Amino acid sequence: MRVSINIEFVHLLKRRSFRNELAIKSIVEVEQKMKFPKLEESIACDKNLWFTVISYTTIFVIFANLTAIRLPLIGTMASLTYFLINGIFLGRVFFKKNQLFLRFTLGNLLLLVLLGLVGWAVMIAYNLDAIRVTIVLTIVTTLCSLVNRLEIKNSQQGYRVHAKTKATFPTRLHILRSSYLFMVVVSFYLLFISRSGEVHTVWEIIHPLFIPAFFITTFLLLGVILSSDKVNYKLFFIIIHSILSHIFMVIIFPAGNVGVQQEMLGRTRLVFDNTILHVFGWTLENIPLKIYVLFRGGNLQTAFSVTFARMFGVDVYWSHLLLIPLLWGVFVPIIAFMVSKTLGASEKISILSSLLISLFPTNILWGAVSISNSLGYLFFFCFTYSLLKYINSNRVKDLFPVAAFFFASFLSHYLAGTIALCFLILAYSVKMYEKQKASSPVSARFMLLLALVFCASIMPFALAYRSFFYPWANTSFSLQKLYERPFVETVLSFLLGSYFDLISREAYITTLIFGIPTFLGLIGLTYVLIASVKKSPKRSISPSMLFLSLALITVILGDRIVKLFMINVPFVEIERLWLFRDFLLISFTALIIGAGIQKVRALFIIMSKNTVAFLRKTSSTRMFSKVSSAFTRSRLVNSVSLGSVSAYLLVLTILSGWVTVSVYYAYPHWAPLQTTSYELEAAKYIKEITNETYIVICDSWFIYAGGMIVGIGNPQAYYFSSVNPKGVALFIEMKKNPSNETLVEAMEINNATTAYFIIEKPRIGTEKYDNIKSQATQNGLKTLPLPKRVSHYQDKEKLCIFYYKE
Repeated sequence: MRVSINIEFVHLLKRRSFRNELAIKSIVEVEQKMKFPKLEESIACDKNLWFTVISYTTIFVIFANLTAIRLPLIGTMASLTYFLINGIFLGRVFFKKNQLFLRFTLGNLLLLVLLGLVGWAVMIAYNLDAIRVTIVLTIVTTLCSLVNRLEIKNSQQGYRVHAKTKATFPTRLHILRSSYLFMVVVSFYLLFISRSGEVHTVWEIIHPLFIPAFFITTFLLLGVILSSDKVNYKLFFIIIHSILSHIFMVIIFPAGNVGVQQEMLGRTRLVFDNTILHVFGWTLENIPLKIYVLFRGGNLQTAFSVTFARMFGVDVYWSHLLLIPLLWGVFVPIIAFMVSKTLGASEKISILSSLLISLFPTNILWGAVSISNSLGYLFFFCFTYSLLKYINSNRVKDLFPVAAFFFASFLSHYLAGTIALCFLILAYSVKMYEKQKASSPVSARFMLLLALVFCASIMPFALAYRSFFYPWANTSFSLQKLYERPFVETVLSFLLGSYFDLISREAYITTLIFGIPTFLGLIGLTYVLIASVKKSPKRSISPSMLFLSLALITVILGDRIVKLFMINVPFVEIERLWLFRDFLLISFTALIIGAGIQKVRALFIIMSKNTVAFLRKTSSTRMFSKVSSAFTRSRLVNSVSLGSVSAYLLVLTILSGWVTVSVYYAYPHWAPLQTTSYELEAAKYIKEITNETYIVICDSWFIYAGGMIVGIGNPQAYYFSSVNPKGVALFIEMKKNPSNETLVEAMEINNATTAYFIIEKPRIGTEKYDNIKSQATQNGLKTLPLPKRVSHYQDKEKLCIFYYKE
């Protein structure tokens, strides 16, 4: 059936009540076909609090596993049961009108946020050892059960479906699903066999068949999305694909991407091993600085990593590295789907948006590394959805997710928290505008404009006045950049933002890959706004569309102010602010692409009909005429539109290639040598053979490896921070003149009984490596005997450890 672009846009203009009726009807129909699980109904009703008791029992099992049993299998089973019960509690309270799969997923998302927030508060107060994690789980379970009981008490009517209708699916859907799952397994396998102990980038070592396999996998997934399959299956497959797109570094690299996330793990290790009480920043004497550090994103991420590690009974190494790739891979597609549905888009457009968010390369990269920035982006996206839902519903209970996601964004990263505050003020202003525009339109518009100006200035001023809390911050307003750049470049930079910098560096392909999805989203947003104004009798737009438009303007203005009128900005990555913009535009990008698919399909159908008609009239021979006539009258041609098939093949090929190229450009093509397998083995080996207090002098690369194993700044196994000037000075001195005297000097820092000095050939070069070894031997330094797995890689010596022991 031919569908024009205008029909898709009309969905955004439907009244909220009609949209809710369709949603409830859709839910009932789907649940009738899928035999609505009695388990969810039983848990949500929670008669006699039996499931609350079971949840408390799982907490006891988790505690017993932490203190005595220590089996990851038991911890995993107990944790999954915990998430099942409490996720259903929250899902049925706050997301009742959604389908089963979405209720459960969103309920668990809210549960994760509660665990992180409560875990953060308990960690600030004391620590997150086994007892405190048990307290966290108990508090969250009690809260979930209480909220569920209140909902049961206040609910006047529910919906229960006991239909026995059996859903049937065409054979082609089973084949399509099976083919996709097979290719997903192949793709994961190709990633796994690409794993290397010594590698710079994922593209240096990745299997040559992976990119073709990923392309085919994406092609099949798009086939599932555009088919008549159920929404739940589509979303599930998209989640798998999203996890695949974000997990390259965790699978291929021995210890994830080198740098900030490994340093963060080194600090998290101290909390997990109960090496420190409270958390980072608690011992600072400067009160404003203490507040600033306590509320930094590293603490919330630590709470998440430690809590999940203790729940599942695994080492924090795994919970930390997998935290963002898994959370981002699961929940970002779901939130993209929900945002589109909230705006009134059709189901296919909403599904398409959950996959096409992969068209934004920045989304792939930030979702692949476990750092506080990524956690902030994730919760900010969830916060945006909760705001849209509250604007459309006006229900008081919808404020709970708004508050939870706001605090999670604020505690994750100051940038995400600042933008979330701007959006919160804008949402409130939009609601006030809707109330006052009828009685006082001029005053309402002026207040809305005033709110926009105020929100656009919040982030620049927050950066400028960060020095009140953080003495080393020196961000300030300045006209220096305007003086340094020609007027024309300044204008183009204001209009195009950071894309102008890419163009000026002749990075045209990168500019297109990063810019086209955003450009399509802007076109879609503009079209919807114009259509909304024309459609509305009063020339007005819906509150949600008004909010999104103002929010986008706020982000763009903030980006331009920071870029052109501020110096010493604490972040240099040009894509930091892009993610906020991309999250707002994804629905409209999917809308344009979805409409384009329908236009191409309609065009190909017309072309195929005209081609067949032309062949019938102009057959050059009688034989060809008979064959052509028989073929065009066959059952196959009558039941399948060749034009439609051709159009879908073309569109699927283009989109699959586009997603593949986006992923290709998202991961860096240049990077330093990642943390190697032998560096990790060396850090583990030192820990195993040394029972006394020790200190390690090494370069910043080995500090990351050591911190991941024992923690950074651990007084019993001391590794300097990578930016500690004392550690840097000692390492330079040892490279110049390796001596026992320098090691003895280092041992005084933590009263160590043993000191180690480590050099690695790939880091300093073969010649320097050999010279240091020779000079150290002459100066009487002892060389630590090492197993081959520690000192060698692929039968070549890579690492040497010298030591001094009292």
